[in-house]
Amino acid sequence: MSLTNSDLQRVRQVVIEAVQPLENEVKALRNDIKELYEMVADIEKQISQGQDHDNMSLEEKILDLNSKLVRAAKQAGITLPR
Repeated sequence: MSLTNSDLQRVRQVVIEAVQPLENEVKALRNDIKELYEMVADIEKQISQGQDHDNMSLEEKILDLNSKLVRAAKQAGITLPR
C-alpha cells in the first residue's frame, strides 16, 4: 500500500496541528524559566549588595539610599523636592 500525495498532505496537516500547541507551550515554559532565572539573579544581587552595604561608611549608605530613592521616584513619575 502506498500513500498518495493527498494522504501525505493530510498526514503533514495532522502533524502540524498536533505540534503547534506544543510549540506555544514550550515557548511559554521557556519564558517562565527565563523569568525565574532573572528573579533568582535579582535576589542574589540584592543579597550581595546587602552584604556590601554593611561594609559601607555612613556617608556611602546615605548616598546609596538617595540614588535608590531617586530611581524609584523616577519610575513612579514623582518629582522629589530638593
